[in-house]
Amino acid sequence: MDNDRAPLDLDASPIQGQLASTVMDLEGKIVRGQLTSHDASLLYQMLMESSNVHGVDGFQRMTITFANVRYIAARDDSHIYITKARVV
Repeated sequence: MDNDRAPLDLDASPIQGQLASTVMDLEGKIVRGQLTSHDASLLYQMLMESSNVHGVDGFQRMTITFANVRYIAARDDSHIYITKARVV
């Protein structure tokens, strides 16, 4: 796949209860989005500790759920997409 393609626009098709979204490169650098850099960094560290972010056998989609909010993370060959949403 082409690693130079533009990242997906998460705001174009929001999920139910969406509060914010962020696009990161595979090294954890924010490309764009509304999550704070602190929150994005914490989520990136959680992903790094729980799965292979860089390899082809790494995670494809992961949901991290708390009492009132959940984070949905997905990746392609060059980006990690994180959406923050209310638990409904």
